Amino acid sequence: TNHGTADQSPSGTPPPVHTIPTKPSIHEVKDAIWTVPREEAVRLVHVWKDQVGIMYPIIDIDKTMAYLETLYGLMDLAKKNHVHLSEQPGVDALSEDDTNKLKLVMACAATLEQSGLSEMGLRLFSSVAQCVEALLMRPPDIKCLEQLCLACLFYFHRDDEGLAWRL
Repeated sequence: TNHGTADQSPSGTPPPVHTIPTKPSIHEVKDAIWTVPREEAVRLVHVWKDQVGIMYPIIDIDKTMAYLETLYGLMDLAKKNHVHLSEQPGVDALSEDDTNKLKLVMACAATLEQSGLSEMGLRLFSSVAQCVEALLMRPPDIKCLEQLCLACLFYFHRDDEGLAWRL
């Protein structure tokens, strides 16, 4: 019977349990691109195209998407054949102009989405920062200029206009 008191839900009811798939741990010295799944990389490139590329068409988005597919195909092959061991120390850095350009695009998009505070964007940018600095010392070419512009956009989206304009 109801004695004039409101029904109370049982105290101490645990929150719903959700199963969250665990990702394999990535050693901290590994290149940040190894932590970004292909689907997320594709999504970030599309975010960049829709949010930034429309205003600053500095890269060929079709070539970037084709390179993304090639790179992730090679990365998948390396993982499948146990050439890349994500939990072990060792650099495994992927660093060449097209890869760096892709990482910069992804870093910009992730940073833009998080209003300048993307941890993934910062990790991706950090993996190319030394290469970007080295670009300032080499003779300019189109790939160099693309990467420098992308680095400027990254700094701009992190609200660091001083660095964005100095670079």
